[in-house]
Amino acid sequence: MFNHDESWNYIEDVLKSTLSFHEGWLKIVAFHEVKQTDLSLVVLRRIDLDAELLEITKWIKVNLANEPLPNTVVALWFGIFTAADEDGNDAGYTIYFSGTDSYDEEEIENWISNETYSPHNKYFIPAAFNTLLEKLKQTHSEAYPFLDWILPISYAALLIQTAIQNGEVKPLLLQNKSMLFVTLGYDDGDYINLPALTA
Repeated sequence: MFNHDESWNYIEDVLKSTLSFHEGWLKIVAFHEVKQTDLSLVVLRRIDLDAELLEITKWIKVNLANEPLPNTVVALWFGIFTAADEDGNDAGYTIYFSGTDSYDEEEIENWISNETYSPHNKYFIPAAFNTLLEKLKQTHSEAYPFLDWILPISYAALLIQTAIQNGEVKPLLLQNKSMLFVTLGYDDGDYINLPALTA
């Protein structure tokens, strides 16, 4: 059976490890399969991780090239929310980012609502992940509510952490800075502090 705290702790351990995006994602998938013996997450092993990582890395780079991060920004917020299509139906998860001039590890509401940096093209849709998550919903309806909480934040955290550590992205983020705090989470719920970027 699934356990919220156990899953959350496992995600944090994976993010702190030296595992690659691929290895980390496969470990998270395998961990949750073991917790529920009738669960098959094989569909989640079919994500084109390289393509999605390349797309999100390019998205961050283009934003920073077009609208450089101000020197005053000390923290980034990568938010996750469920978007709706023109008819109001669930269109899958969307990731966005913004920057702030203040940071408080414990009091997140105090700083993420005071954004001072918000790029024009700030939304990214992880299309491959959304497609496979929809397939998972059709095959595992009972387990889906839990998976729909833990898998998107796990995937987004691994994806963002890998992208911002990229040798082409990290210098753009740390221009004229020695450190940048990074937090990722649901707009209306749980969040996770990723390792701070340091020069």
